[in-house]
This record gives sequence, structure tokens and C-alpha cells, in this order.
Amino acid sequence: MGRGARVGRSVGWQVGGGPGRAGTASANEPHPVLARPQEFGDFFGIAVAGYPEAHPDAIVEDPAEMEANYRKDIAYLKEKCDAGADFVVTQLFYDVDQLLKFVEDCRASGISAPIVPGVMPIMTYNGFKRMTGFCKTKVPKDIADGVEARKDDDEGLKAYGIDVCAAACKRILDAGIPGLHMYTLNLEKSTMGALHKLGLVKDDQWAPAGAAAQGGSGCATQ
Repeated sequence: MGRGARVGRSVGWQVGGGPGRAGTASANEPHPVLARPQEFGDFFGIAVAGYPEAHPDAIVEDPAEMEANYRKDIAYLKEKCDAGADFVVTQLFYDVDQLLKFVEDCRASGISAPIVPGVMPIMTYNGFKRMTGFCKTKVPKDIADGVEARKDDDEGLKAYGIDVCAAACKRILDAGIPGLHMYTLNLEKSTMGALHKLGLVKDDQWAPAGAAAQGGSGCATQ
């Protein structure tokens, strides 16, 4: 979702995480992105996955090895883009500085495709801990502390998550990133709340939790 409304078609296709991981091409095979049927022309766009902190399988404790793995992932992302990907959607993250560094490093490596950050609002304590653990996502200390302080307050945590998400999205858009990809996990209210704070969703398209019970319209779908 960018700053303006836009209608289009895209195919999200995660073409492996990197060389040697499941679903990737071998060194002697054409890259899978090249398999896009030519008869469709530009009717569809192909998105591939990018990893601001490196693929979870490549995240390790040793700093030197970690840096090498991060650079290898960017090199592999360039291969995917060179093979025909139209744009990149990133893995979830909570460290905006790392996201902006990743974009800068991708540009320095010659990747020119649009990079769309994948943003996941903090919605529930267990869900947040599960996803960040599974993806090995770095969580800045201030956010981690804020989550822990609200672990027993479901509504307080949702409100905090909306504020954190909106602040992150504002930084991202202000940095010139062309749009956002929102991970809702079928829980759209936090996403809509964050976008409302950014002015990207109108008042009549969104209502806070509980407003529907008071006669509000709830979340509108379009």
C-alpha cells in the first residue's frame, strides 16, 4: 500500500531463501523466476522475498559469519531480480534502521527493483513472541520492553502495537520507500488502526475496537 490508491495484479513467489536452501535452483539450472510464461507479458508482476536481517537459516551468533551470510543473501536477491522479478517484499522486521540499511545495501549491490517492506503490527503477546522467535527477528530493546510491560493487557498491547507500527511506517515512507506490505494474519484492526494514524485510511473506513458494538461501522472492505 503506497500513499495513493492503486489497483494492480501481482504474484507473490518466494523463490527459495538462498543457495543451498529448499526450493532454490542449483548452480547449473536456470533461475526459477525465468519460468514466468511469456504469453502473459506484463499482465502479472512477480514479487520475490527479501530478508533485511538475512534469511532465518543464515542468522548465526558469530558476527563475521553473520555479515558474510547477510551479503550472500543480498547477492542471491540480486540474482532473483536479474532473473525477472519485478519487486521485492521483505520479511517482517521491527528494527527500521536495519530495514533502511538493507535497502541501501541492496541499491549499492545493483538491485534497482522496488523494495516493499513487510510490516506486521504487534497484535498479541504470544503471536509476537512466536513469530519473532520463528523468524529470528531482531526486536529493539525499547519495543521489547514495551511489549513485556503490556503482556497481560491485551487491549493495551494492541494499542501499543498500533502506535509502534504507525511510527515505523511513517519513518519508512518519509525515507522515500514506495509502499508497504501489511502482514495482517487475518487480524486487520491493528493494521487499519496504524494506517488510520498515518492518514492512509479515512475515518469512515475504520473504527477502533469496540466501536462496532457502539454503532460504529467497523472495518470497511473495498
